[in-house]
Amino acid sequence: MSVAERLGASLVARSEWCAPDEPVWWASWVEGVAFQVDGLDAEGKPSPGAGKRLAGVVGKAGMGVAVGALTAAFGGGENYESTSAAPERGLQVFASGVNSDAVRLIQRAAPASAGSMLWVLTPRRLGVLLPLVEETAERVQPEPGGWRQLARGLGEAGRSLVSSRAEFGANEPGAPMKSPSVATWFELGPGDIADCRLIGRENCPSHCGIVLRDGSGFAVRSPFPWDVEAMMSAVQAFNRGQHWSGRA
Repeated sequence: MSVAERLGASLVARSEWCAPDEPVWWASWVEGVAFQVDGLDAEGKPSPGAGKRLAGVVGKAGMGVAVGALTAAFGGGENYESTSAAPERGLQVFASGVNSDAVRLIQRAAPASAGSMLWVLTPRRLGVLLPLVEETAERVQPEPGGWRQLARGLGEAGRSLVSSRAEFGANEPGAPMKSPSVATWFELGPGDIADCRLIGRENCPSHCGIVLRDGSGFAVRSPFPWDVEAMMSAVQAFNRGQHWSGRA
């Protein structure tokens, strides 16, 4: 890693957020949010006619929630392929309605922040963190109810921070690498998660699908299939209260 690059997700999480005895199972920078939610368009704006295919998922329980939610949102958990011409967002929020747990979490007031989301899984919790950057916090700081502004700022602000210096990014040559301060946006415990499954083309998963108890959830993207498989394996172990070996 050159001094022009931001620090890796695991290093930031371990140094800035985790307790001294809390190991990181996986961590990932995530840029951008898109919605597959009944009543919202892809940007998360109200759209009463959107997402009717998800109706009826919320309110069920058990494994049927996970299978139904992923199938409804992604056309079959193992066969999702984006048809959007725009670059795919790092996080897909799926739900059958705007009052779902996933939408409630992603719309909650966020810390004044700039940059990408940082998703972190430890044996104790699944945390969604936001890096706090003083020089750009004002530009993407959400007003009350202004979570959409934050969602649009995620990614663009992160890229601008890395490239704000022509040669060395956010880190000076010869100086210790700087780790950004982070703040918790929200956390999930084992009891909040119903299931976790791979999403993507056959033999090439692209997302780790985390389904909450009400059937809504999050699909976290990774460019590498082996990373997605490890993410899923770790979340499943976390959900069951088991030790994770570090392998998919």
